[in-house]
Amino acid sequence: MNIKLERIAERARKETDLKFTSLAHHISKELIWESLARISKYTAPGVDHEAVEGAQKSFNLWFEELMKSIHLKSYIPPTGVGVPRVVDVVLQYSTTEVLSAIYEQDFLNYSFGGRPGRGLHNALATLNEIIAGEKVSWVLEASFKDFFGSLENQWMMGFVQRRVRDPRIISMIRGWLKAGVMKAGKIQASEIGTTQGDSIRVLLSNVYLHYVLDQWFETLVKPGLKGEAYLIRYIDDFIVCFQYRSEATRFHEALEKRLEEFSLSLEPNKTNLVEFGRFPTKHFKDQVKRVDKIYYYGFTNYGTQARIMKCEVQ
Repeated sequence: MNIKLERIAERARKETDLKFTSLAHHISKELIWESLARISKYTAPGVDHEAVEGAQKSFNLWFEELMKSIHLKSYIPPTGVGVPRVVDVVLQYSTTEVLSAIYEQDFLNYSFGGRPGRGLHNALATLNEIIAGEKVSWVLEASFKDFFGSLENQWMMGFVQRRVRDPRIISMIRGWLKAGVMKAGKIQASEIGTTQGDSIRVLLSNVYLHYVLDQWFETLVKPGLKGEAYLIRYIDDFIVCFQYRSEATRFHEALEKRLEEFSLSLEPNKTNLVEFGRFPTKHFKDQVKRVDKIYYYGFTNYGTQARIMKCEVQ
């Protein structure tokens, strides 16, 4: 992160209610070039048939046009099912870099994925530490149904504008969202769903779930519980650990209602409440059976009475 972005991060950290009104100028020539250098030269050409090497050679030509379109709010990303243009991917990388300087100060410690130093293995390590060392008896494994295709643009823009008010940045994000997303080989309606670009898509998804799930869990759910509870989220998959089954059940019910407000729902086949952890109890009259392992993002977590957990790739 360059010095200017570090200053943005510092302000965002100190002023938690600050709305940034001037950010587009941080999408500089240097940042665009650095983002271009991150793309493999073997990446397939975009819908404009220009490959990475071609974009590098013509950089000075398209960069000026790109900057002009950003500041005039006339940038329009192409729609369609093809591979995104190199210039669009580069712009998304650069915009994500700028916005991350702000949102990284807001995101909570138990959200992972698309964040620096907070990848899948970090999520698994955190999950293992919680289950092995805390008072956990029940685990809610949860996954969203058609998550990326269900996010409502109106809610998304509202969440983004809690921190970002630069009209040029807002115009770009709105354009990416309205460009449509792939769903079953078709372009889905523009009012629902995130952009196809991986970097900006993951960031926007984390912003959405920060307000819908993470912050709600931290500020409203946990204070009302008697037992311990822990949330670990990796993009659109998450696990919530509880000390008491009754609180896990109530949370599950409240969660369904909460998600419905924001056009989200859980995938029934991938959402389960299981007895698991260092402090299991026997419920002979209950239908829920205790298990010795749970699955999370392709990994199997084995639980024992000891403090040691084991993960194996499935």
